[in-house]
Amino acid sequence: MYEMFDTGLLSNSVYGANVIAEYVAMSILLIAIAHYGLLNESSLIKNASYGAIAFLFFFYILDYSFYSNLLDENGGIGLVLSFSSFFLYGLIYLFLAIGFFTHREQLGELAKWAGITGIIGGVSFCLIILFPLGILATLAFEVMLIILLYRAWDITNKKSLKH
Repeated sequence: MYEMFDTGLLSNSVYGANVIAEYVAMSILLIAIAHYGLLNESSLIKNASYGAIAFLFFFYILDYSFYSNLLDENGGIGLVLSFSSFFLYGLIYLFLAIGFFTHREQLGELAKWAGITGIIGGVSFCLIILFPLGILATLAFEVMLIILLYRAWDITNKKSLKH
């Protein structure tokens, strides 16, 4: 991005703080999704969420290492790690999406569409060359997941008020 727009880079500490904030936000979302999977008896959703938290920890360390030039992304190992990260990122979304799609009758119509969108995003990341489509699809998938989590929270609150 720096070479394309010829702008100044963020300092390593600012970028590191951004990476930590992003990891914490994603972890909170994934913990909520894991809890959602637990409530709906979907071990695939629960396990994929916890796996994503572990993978994202590795991914963000790798991202920071490339940004701070601890690793050269143009060298052999850097290139392999970059492409492997895309592939693994796609697998995480693929497993999450399959979990929602397979429980579509139990979770509703939005879960079906979330699953389809997540599968498209996951496959796009796995194919690496289609990652721009993957970015859009996973963004839509995450928005649908937030809506599903809100609905589950709302239903849980209504049930607790009745008791």
